[in-house]
Amino acid sequence: FFPWLRSLEILPAGQLPAGAAAWPVPADLWKATVPSGLCVELEHHTTGAVAEPVEVRVRVRRSIQSSQEVKVQVIRVEAGESADKYYLGGPANAQSLLVADQNDEAHECSTFTLVPLRPGWLSLPRVQVSAGGQEAMSSPSTVFVFPSVQ
Repeated sequence: FFPWLRSLEILPAGQLPAGAAAWPVPADLWKATVPSGLCVELEHHTTGAVAEPVEVRVRVRRSIQSSQEVKVQVIRVEAGESADKYYLGGPANAQSLLVADQNDEAHECSTFTLVPLRPGWLSLPRVQVSAGGQEAMSSPSTVFVFPSVQ
């Protein structure tokens, strides 16, 4: 057992082995893992309730620091297990202009709302972003929906 470095601060001294594990991950690791230079992130709460709206923010990271127009498309599921589990509100297609800047922070490009219709795990629709001939798709994301309190 090798504890993480942070646990050395919390646990009593002398009770842990001399070794400790660390995993140094650089802050800009996403650049190395995203071949297209675009990274799509969905920001939302992890839980919700039936018939209560869940706001989903679409955030984009990019390696190009100049001004750039991006197109955002929410990929709706027409059939399958998630097709009848929510209502989708807000723009399914949007365009946004990302201004030139020097930081690597994600920029909010669009927002949409889901209204869950059933309790249980809800798979969010995927979001596709294209800019300057490059395309990126959001990772699969889920929300756990509790039954309504009413």
